[in-house]
Amino acid sequence: NKVRYMLKHDMGSDGDFEFRRHELAMMKGLGTSEISDEAVVASYETWTAEGGSMREYLRLGQLALLLGNTLFVHGQVIGNQFSCCPGGAEQWSVRVVP
Repeated sequence: NKVRYMLKHDMGSDGDFEFRRHELAMMKGLGTSEISDEAVVASYETWTAEGGSMREYLRLGQLALLLGNTLFVHGQVIGNQFSCCPGGAEQWSVRVVP
């Protein structure tokens, strides 16, 4: 399904779909086999919909912090618009999400 694909290939979060299934099963007191793919997708949709907890976190959270010359982020910054990049070479802070 599209959410599973996006987690694996776009977000570097392979396995998170199944982790979410386990989380839902634990929260509902069910076995993982009782949580359908559709229920997992619906939980992601609810999380990110207007008023959803993830949407609120992103709306209210500080996703990056610049302290002096140091930028702190959760994730990575990719680009070629940095003064430290000789000749416009693309720079990566991290190549693979562990």
